[in-house]
Amino acid sequence: IGVIGGLVSPVLPTTGKTLRTWVGIPEAELMQWPSFDDLQKPIRSDAVIAQATPLYPRLDEAAQTKIFEHMVPEDLAAPAPPKKTEAKSDAKPPGIIEFADFEKLELRVGTIVTAAAIPKKDKLLALTVDLGEAKPRSIVAGLALAFEPPTLVGKQVIVVCNLAPRKLGGLMSEGMILAVGDEQILGLSSVDQDVPAGTRVR
Repeated sequence: IGVIGGLVSPVLPTTGKTLRTWVGIPEAELMQWPSFDDLQKPIRSDAVIAQATPLYPRLDEAAQTKIFEHMVPEDLAAPAPPKKTEAKSDAKPPGIIEFADFEKLELRVGTIVTAAAIPKKDKLLALTVDLGEAKPRSIVAGLALAFEPPTLVGKQVIVVCNLAPRKLGGLMSEGMILAVGDEQILGLSSVDQDVPAGTRVR
């Protein structure tokens, strides 16, 4: 092994030196050209390594990445393409909810008791809505461009009752009235006949 290490040293200097080190050849002789006499030299067993390591370890992904980063300038390295992931069979399409999600909504019929414009808020109206509770709720709704306040009084609408209260137009809103339309309000959601205020919608 020592002789072979010496013979390959001119073309594989690191490999040759490693081989010669394994069999206990002294540091001073590692770079000498091997001769026939080297085969006759006794080997010191205490100088031979206990376990050899792979001369050419297999390159795993981390090793290849390290070599690539060393050899290729950063500005030329193209980003790796994203890994494709298989769609899970139980994945839900966007916008689809479970029945349990729908059950979280508390929808009830409410009767609008009062409606008034809010100063400096062109799109908002301040409403009080009877939901069959101890007192009417205050609800701020973006209906001003579609309805005059007096025309809303007495109408029955569908209200999301368990929506967290929040301030709109400087007033606390305690629910949300369902309306029809996207950017422009086209109408209000309602029922086809009068029902007691607070009736559950399901």
